[in-house]
Amino acid sequence: MKREDFGLKITDEIHFIKCPFSRPGYFTGVCAILGETITLIDSGLLRSPEEAIFPYLKGLGREPEEISTVILTHGHGDHCDGIYTIKKRVKSLKVAVHRLDEPLLRDPTLYGKDIHARFPDFFPPNPKPDHKPLDADILLEDGDRIPAGEHELRVIHAPGHTAGSIVLLEEELSLCVCGDSLQGRGDSRPLLYYSSDEYAEFIKRLKEERIEIMALGHPMPPFRKGVLYGDEVKEHIVESLKAVQELREKVLETLRSSREPLPFKEIALRLPECRPQSIGCVLESLEASGEVEKIEKPERSLWRIKGS
Repeated sequence: MKREDFGLKITDEIHFIKCPFSRPGYFTGVCAILGETITLIDSGLLRSPEEAIFPYLKGLGREPEEISTVILTHGHGDHCDGIYTIKKRVKSLKVAVHRLDEPLLRDPTLYGKDIHARFPDFFPPNPKPDHKPLDADILLEDGDRIPAGEHELRVIHAPGHTAGSIVLLEEELSLCVCGDSLQGRGDSRPLLYYSSDEYAEFIKRLKEERIEIMALGHPMPPFRKGVLYGDEVKEHIVESLKAVQELREKVLETLRSSREPLPFKEIALRLPECRPQSIGCVLESLEASGEVEKIEKPERSLWRIKGS
């Protein structure tokens, strides 16, 4: 395959690499920032370095051994598992992740265990590992600034998809690297494992930033591209917020339309176009705000509009 089949140039020093994932035409996005060494933002799947990242870098006249740092947008296997492969060549590789997602790196079953603990009557116990266990060298916080070649990246905490999801903003270029932190609208999105309220608040904060270029973790709807420009960026942000607001209303309407309290499984069955994990996050947010209540039964939990 030609180098352009694997990705595209954003600037002379910043490249977007498409790592094939799950089905034809779908991918995990990895950004490479070139300097004296190479900084990667995310690393794809276990096979992604050999399959896409290394060939792309070689096409630029660079070697995989020049990779010095991987900054993770979050701790899911389709973004972090490639680190294991890179470390076979680069023993000194540094890994940076937000401190709230560091536990996901150490325990690849953790997010499956967490969602089961919160909704045990729907999500199975004993999940399979999402990736190989990893150690982080650098724990990030909101507002941190990370040098990458001639560029500087500002960390923006973006909870929602995970507790420690981040986006990285290169302010001089108005470039935002999002990972899975901004889910778009359509194709059953958003996919949230942590919090729908914090996801919505993050999007509102992001609307205040000056962003002209946006690199996504996957070809998210509505544009289904890896890199967005100009008005596409603004529309993607607006659609992402609209999607989570619509999901909230769908969950509320499902509960309002039922004469009896509903188990989680029934709510999910009535909303087949929505991800069960995201429905769960919305229910938790609605319970916290006092709009719905959970009734604990020996065999399962039931949900209803509060006071109904």
